[in-house]
Amino acid sequence: MFHDPTLQKIAERFEPHTLYAVGGSVRNAILKIPPSDIDLAGEPIPEEVMRLAGDGLTVKPVNPRVGTLLLALDGKEYEYTTFRRDNYDISGNTGHGFAGKAARGIEAENSMPNGAGRYAVCRGIEEENSVPNGAEIRGIEASDFKKGQHVPNEVVFTNDIAEDALRRDFTVNALYYDLKNKRVIDPTGGTEDIKNRILRTCAAPEKTLGEDGLRLMRLVRFAAEYGFEIERETYAAAVAHSDLICDISGERIRGELVKILESDESGARRKDAPYRGLKLLSDIGVLGRIVSEFQDCVGYEQTAKYHKYDVFTHTLYTVANAPKEIRLSALFHDIGKPPCFREHGNMHDHAAYSVEIAKKRLGQDGLKFPIAVVRHTLELIRHHMFDIDGKTSTNKVRLFLQENESIALDLAELKRADYAAKGVVGDECDSAEKMKRIFYDMKKEGIPFSVGELKINGNDLKRAGGTGAEIGRALKGVLRACATEKGLGTYEEQLKRAVMLLKIES
Repeated sequence: MFHDPTLQKIAERFEPHTLYAVGGSVRNAILKIPPSDIDLAGEPIPEEVMRLAGDGLTVKPVNPRVGTLLLALDGKEYEYTTFRRDNYDISGNTGHGFAGKAARGIEAENSMPNGAGRYAVCRGIEEENSVPNGAEIRGIEASDFKKGQHVPNEVVFTNDIAEDALRRDFTVNALYYDLKNKRVIDPTGGTEDIKNRILRTCAAPEKTLGEDGLRLMRLVRFAAEYGFEIERETYAAAVAHSDLICDISGERIRGELVKILESDESGARRKDAPYRGLKLLSDIGVLGRIVSEFQDCVGYEQTAKYHKYDVFTHTLYTVANAPKEIRLSALFHDIGKPPCFREHGNMHDHAAYSVEIAKKRLGQDGLKFPIAVVRHTLELIRHHMFDIDGKTSTNKVRLFLQENESIALDLAELKRADYAAKGVVGDECDSAEKMKRIFYDMKKEGIPFSVGELKINGNDLKRAGGTGAEIGRALKGVLRACATEKGLGTYEEQLKRAVMLLKIES
């Protein structure tokens, strides 16, 4: 992976400096998992790197303030960041209690976190007991960070790879591959944590999480994606400071939530990743802060005849059973059950309650999902109880599918996942299978699903004497008739029916 000729060409441009691959690509290489992309890092500051452009290499600024540039060569792009340390300011802190807390294990002697005062080189893995270049690790105070917002008030470039490592989130991501000497540099003990399948922060967990509250969700996602356990102090700090997520914008939270929902398709591609990720997100208190209604779902029991699990556990299993395209709907489909039961003493109308909650939480005042995504999600939630017992007549189902073509197959998948997550019945959902069967039958029969698909149009009805709104009503009447009656597949048959409907109106 790191022997790619393009990478080697770029590394040669950086000489006499050393260029490193960093972060997830190195972690995944150790785990023998293909990376999605390769990020680069090194000592040269942005101005020096900009001067390397030429002979096919282009260098574009991304965020020069923090030393981030985009390098492109041979049609491949890599993000480069200068080694740095980030200083944060807690002015305006609203009481998360970080003041006075020192970063874990960074002040004294060479006691970097996880014993990482060592400068570990992984071929074997060999270890040296000194920090590279004789660099000193300074004490890091609580005043170096601002709660949860990922906005350093000061960025200082450094030639110290260990100091750069300490600003990163987790030890398994603070790994560097020396592209010239072909070895892994491990300032914080990440290789050992990968071996032991442990997630821990590079510095004190209060500091690392305080620098960016979104790291709470990244912690959960990595645990889910790779099947890692969260180290005890890191987990305790995440629980204690789960409110840091409240400092993060809806857009950033949305991005991580989607990654957790789709976490079985990244990292180690673990089938249980979405379930475990959402469970951890709830356990540490973050999910309930993002969407408070989920707190009510935890432990909320359901009728034992139909459900083995409480509302929240059932929801997680529904997500786990759903294809990734509809997992957002699966996540919110039953969130209205607790308030519905409180108001009515039953859950019969819970879909309507779920729609209102999802609309509020997913829209522009919440996680800011695209309007089209919100609409599709709400429609699936709204109709997920349709024909729940499979006893709705075929004609009614055909009319429903004609009116809801855009959600038909996704709705069948949501119903299937919902049914499988009950825990007291088999995996086969008669209602979902019936819906798909009827839908495909209608497609084979050439049934029109919109007025625009009819053989006739408004001009035909004008010539037949129709006027104004009655034309639209007649066309819709023909459309509905096509869904439930035979013999309406030709222009002549449809026009005859439309004229009859016009006469009835007049």
